[in-house]
Amino acid sequence: MMTEDQKAGRRADLGASILQSAEGAFAEALSIAIEELGPGRMVGRMVLGDQHLIQAGGLIHAGTVFGLADTCAGWGCVASLPDGMRGFTTIEANINLIATAGHGDTLLATAIIEHAGRTTQVWTVQVARQRRQRTIGLYRCTQMLLTSARS
Repeated sequence: MMTEDQKAGRRADLGASILQSAEGAFAEALSIAIEELGPGRMVGRMVLGDQHLIQAGGLIHAGTVFGLADTCAGWGCVASLPDGMRGFTTIEANINLIATAGHGDTLLATAIIEHAGRTTQVWTVQVARQRRQRTIGLYRCTQMLLTSARS
């Protein structure tokens, strides 16, 4: 049986591996930091810069919120893959945008697994602006689990 320290080390290794695999890809461009990662839960943080906005100094682009939420759900899925599964693909996703954020705001995306089946997972993600602790987006997706990293 693993000790709590061993479990924490394993989660840290997984987080580092995920960030390394994101180098040069879409997720790296979003500048998402992993705050918490483990089976069934992932928390990501993003500080908004001009590249995340509709126009420099303006409001957040909807695609930024979707990208943050989708990435956090995906990384949570990787941390929650059952034995025999090597990857996943998103087969359904939607988001409700209910507030906005701007340059310099910090966003926290909390991804929670709602269904952990043999071949699918369902995730919900709450994206919140730290300033005034306001939810700005609610995201939900279904992930199809794959027996190989590429299908």
